[in-house]
Amino acid sequence: MYFQILLIQGCWFLGDLMCVLYVVFDFIITSASIGNMVLISVDRYVAICDPLRYPTKVTQKRVKICVCLCWLFSSLCNTLFLKDNLKEPGRYNSCIG
Repeated sequence: MYFQILLIQGCWFLGDLMCVLYVVFDFIITSASIGNMVLISVDRYVAICDPLRYPTKVTQKRVKICVCLCWLFSSLCNTLFLKDNLKEPGRYNSCIG
């Protein structure tokens, strides 16, 4: 919330590096949240369509692995996608100020 207030005021006080990290973490959290919603949807689909085999198909270990892979894939893809921003902070001024 605090970062949003800094961004809305029209002047970014935290420097180029924090601006880039803010954008990267924003992308990572957003895409990982969408991935988690997809995993929840798959879980509910399996629970409804195949309820007798659900406990054997969906175990706690598999769920943990899938969620970790979702976050890892999200972090990796978005870091690679925004690697130019990480190499040269301030090159693409995505933050105002």
